[in-house]
Amino acid sequence: MDENTYIENRINEQINFYEKKSKLNKKCYYISKLLEICFGAVIPVVSGFFVDNCWSSITVAILGVLIAVSASINGVFKFQEKWIYYRITIEQLKREMNLFLSKSGVYLDKDAPSNFNLFVENCEG
Repeated sequence: MDENTYIENRINEQINFYEKKSKLNKKCYYISKLLEICFGAVIPVVSGFFVDNCWSSITVAILGVLIAVSASINGVFKFQEKWIYYRITIEQLKREMNLFLSKSGVYLDKDAPSNFNLFVENCEG
């Protein structure tokens, strides 16, 4: 496999894969946090203005459950941690590819075949 094929078929595909996963986890994280904030903000309104209404205590309880469920889902699936991990991986792959293509850093003083081998090892690692 030559350099261009490897970069196109492996590195760019990995960057695209991690990009999609990063965006999905970011979106899920923001949605879960937004729901927690909104449900939490509604509780004082419901409990303060609708004191005489029998549905207010049920509504407050349901909102509390929804906050707990949203926080638990975020905790189990670790959307924020995955989002950050995927972004870090993307940036590391891009950095390594840029160093290799510009023959900089660890690729500066080596011949072409060993540069490519080192590049593959670094990316796969």
